[in-house]
Amino acid sequence: LTATDTFVRRLSTEEKEQLVSESVTWFERYGVSARDIPRTYADFAGYFDRMLEERLVAHRTAAYGVGYATKGWPRPRRVHPALWWLVRRPIDAVSSFLTIGGLPPRAREILGLPWDERRERRYQRFARACRALDPLYSRLPARLRLHPIPLRAFEREGQAA
Repeated sequence: LTATDTFVRRLSTEEKEQLVSESVTWFERYGVSARDIPRTYADFAGYFDRMLEERLVAHRTAAYGVGYATKGWPRPRRVHPALWWLVRRPIDAVSSFLTIGGLPPRAREILGLPWDERRERRYQRFARACRALDPLYSRLPARLRLHPIPLRAFEREGQAA
């Protein structure tokens, strides 16, 4: 929900409702009990807000999970160590910026993550640019947009990707 709404296009309330409904279906297919799963977007939003207030606590694992206070991404095997030395810090910085920026303000506050108005303005500018570019991205051939596995599935089913 958040990634699409932020970087692809703004979702309508109906689309958010559909995504929550489809998530419940997938939870059930994977054997997760649907007894306490929020069934509507409003219920999900309320549940999420309660979890932020009642359950989220600042600890090392949470900071590590958002890429802050870590040594960053491991070097891919195919990338020469000298090249990785040059690009690692910018990759880590962008990854951390996008992850922390995507958190609700209350989560950043609870976790003690660095964020300010300047970062928020940059994050929102980046998100607007991504949304503006999405129509161009959508016009690219599927082989350039999709991982080979879903591409093969679309082809197998005779559907356009």
